Amino acid sequence: MRQTLRWIVALGACFVQGHAFSQAYPSKPIRVVFPYPGGSIIDALGRQVMQGAQEVLGQPFVWDNRGGANGVIGTEIVARSPGDGYTVHWTTASGFLYNPFFYKSVTYDVLKDFTPISAVIDSPISTVVHSSVPANSVTQLVEFARRNPGKLNCGSFGTGSVAHIYCELIKIQTGADWVHVPFKGAAALITDFSVGRVDLTFLTVGSVLQHWKAGKVRILAMNDPTRYKTLPDLPAITEEMPKLELLGNWMGLLAPANLPPAVTSRLHEAVVRSLQSAEFRKRLEDLYMGPIGNRPEEFSAQLRREYALVARVVKAAGIQPE
Repeated sequence: MRQTLRWIVALGACFVQGHAFSQAYPSKPIRVVFPYPGGSIIDALGRQVMQGAQEVLGQPFVWDNRGGANGVIGTEIVARSPGDGYTVHWTTASGFLYNPFFYKSVTYDVLKDFTPISAVIDSPISTVVHSSVPANSVTQLVEFARRNPGKLNCGSFGTGSVAHIYCELIKIQTGADWVHVPFKGAAALITDFSVGRVDLTFLTVGSVLQHWKAGKVRILAMNDPTRYKTLPDLPAITEEMPKLELLGNWMGLLAPANLPPAVTSRLHEAVVRSLQSAEFRKRLEDLYMGPIGNRPEEFSAQLRREYALVARVVKAAGIQPE
C-alpha cells in the first residue's frame, strides 16, 4: 500500500513538473536547424513558417543552416541535441527519410531519435515526360516502357533524391522498364530534360512550369491521391492506377527524441496557426504547393509508412549505401 502511495505521489509530481514546464515554455530562443545551405525556397518557406510560429510563442526562432553530406550533418546535430524544445529541425522528406538508405555514415535512427511535430507543407511531385515521348497518360507511358524495355531514361537530380526514388518506385510497382540517369542537381537535369536528352522524370510543377507552358514537356499526372486544388485539370496518378503506393514530398518540423508531449503540442499549435495566414497560403498556391499541418501522431504514422515503402523500393532496386 505504501509503495502504491509513493508511486502515485511520484507520478503526480512528474505531472505537476511537466505541466509547469509546458506553461513556462518557451522561456528562451529556439534554434531551428536546417540541414542545407541558405537561399533555397525550402529555406525561405521554413523561415516564414517559423516567423509566424514566433508570433504565437513569443520567443524568436534562430535559424541555423548546417549544410553538408546531403543533409546528414544537420540532421545528426538535431538527433544529438536534448529533447527540451529548444532545438527543432526543419527538413524535407528526401533529406530526412532517404539518407539512411544511401549513406553508410548515417548514425541516427529516423524513427527513434526524433519527435515528429508536423508535416507542414506539401510540395507535390508530378510525372513528367518530354514532348517526344509517345504518351499522354501515365498508363500509356507505362505500357510504352513495358513494350520497349530500356529505351526510355528516367532522370533524377541525384542518387537518393525524391526523383530517383520515384523512378524506382513507379518502375517496380508497374513493371515499366526504364534506365535511371542521375544528374548533379536539378538545374542540370531540367536543362537536359527540356531539350529531350531525358525522357521522363518526377519533379514539382514549379520546377518545370516554364517548359510545360512552352510545350516542351508534358505533365501526365500529379503523384497525389487526389487532384490538386490549384491544378484541377491534371489527373491524380491514382485515377489511372489506384493501387499505387505514393510518397509525400513534404517539408516538416521535428525535434529530438523524448520531447515532452505538452511542448510538442505547443510547437504544433504554433506551426498550424502560422499556416492560417492568407498571405502565406497565397504564396504556397503561387508555388503550386499547399499547407498540411497534420498532428504529431499522424506525422509519426506517415513517417513509419513512408520509411517502410522506401525500404522496399531500395531493396527491390538493389541500391547499396555508399
